[in-house]
Amino acid sequence: MKKKLPITKIKAKAWNLFSRYIRYRDCYATTGTYEYGICYTCEKKYSFKKLQAGHFVDSRTKPVLFNPDIVKAQCMGCNVFKKGNKDFYTPKMIKEYGQYKVLEFLELRHNKDKTWRREELYKVIEIYQDKIQEYEQLARNHVSD
Repeated sequence: MKKKLPITKIKAKAWNLFSRYIRYRDCYATTGTYEYGICYTCEKKYSFKKLQAGHFVDSRTKPVLFNPDIVKAQCMGCNVFKKGNKDFYTPKMIKEYGQYKVLEFLELRHNKDKTWRREELYKVIEIYQDKIQEYEQLARNHVSD
């Protein structure tokens, strides 16, 4: 009989894949490469490895954690030391999504449904493994051009 992984390990794997996807997505969108990207808030260029997946909405609730619309590539200075650098994050989100949608995003933090089931996390893993493979294939094709 195969031993079940603890849910914390499954969640960590899901987060690692999701974070990698966010950084690939935003690096490509801002610089056209997968090696460098622009921090969403301070707009400085960083290597892929120095970028993090920073949440616009401060919460670890279910609708927030793996929501790609409210997570952007940020440098450690903005994401950690400036706690998301919301003075710059908020106006950029309003410009990108509109005030009404940003208010909807902010409401997500009040959803206290924090329980992630194994099946949900495995689905997150599957989705972001596929998305990462697509980006990595694009990167290989870009190099071979």
